[in-house]
Amino acid sequence: MVELVATRDWSAVRNFLAGRRKALNISQDELSSRLGFSKNALAMWERGESTPSAHAWILWLHSLGLDLTLVSDRRPQPATQGTSRPKAS
Repeated sequence: MVELVATRDWSAVRNFLAGRRKALNISQDELSSRLGFSKNALAMWERGESTPSAHAWILWLHSLGLDLTLVSDRRPQPATQGTSRPKAS
């Protein structure tokens, strides 16, 4: 299993996925065919000239043998009970 720590820097994710594709010796032609998207679309994603849909991101990950796990470090804020707005006079 490969773990990619979440980042707000999408260029790091794109670079990782492009590197993974190359490490697996998969051409852009082959991968785009697996994904059902054009080679041009894949090339633009890898260069950061276009952003794939959420569905395409997941297909892209799966096609490279990766899974997506979303983890948030934000804790839900407890609901404030008994709070009411003062009535206007």
